[in-house]
Amino acid sequence: MQRKTILLLTLVLALTLWAMPAMGAYTFEQLPSGKFLVTFTYQTAASEVYLVGKFNDWNTSHPDYKMEKNAEGVYEITIELAKGTYEYKFFADGDWKTDPDNPDTVPPFANSLATLTSGSF
Repeated sequence: MQRKTILLLTLVLALTLWAMPAMGAYTFEQLPSGKFLVTFTYQTAASEVYLVGKFNDWNTSHPDYKMEKNAEGVYEITIELAKGTYEYKFFADGDWKTDPDNPDTVPPFANSLATLTSGSF
């Protein structure tokens, strides 16, 4: 009996984790307007990092998307986006970097994927 209970609990946990959206190096909260404030973070030794993606036409030097180091030495930026799915990468010292903390990527360039839905993480 105990073995069946453990097996059932393991199965429920696995299905729950499988159904949850991936939590990458971004967090978001929904604003009253329906849009989202999205904070992206990236830990690196690079001296200059930009957030680039579908939302800024993959511009690697737009000053509004230059990330700043926070008190912990992690690059971060907060931007406003509408509900949806966005491909993005980090452009660090001239190199394209997939978000190492976000397992959701899309081919053919392994762009990271941010999915913004109702609620917040």
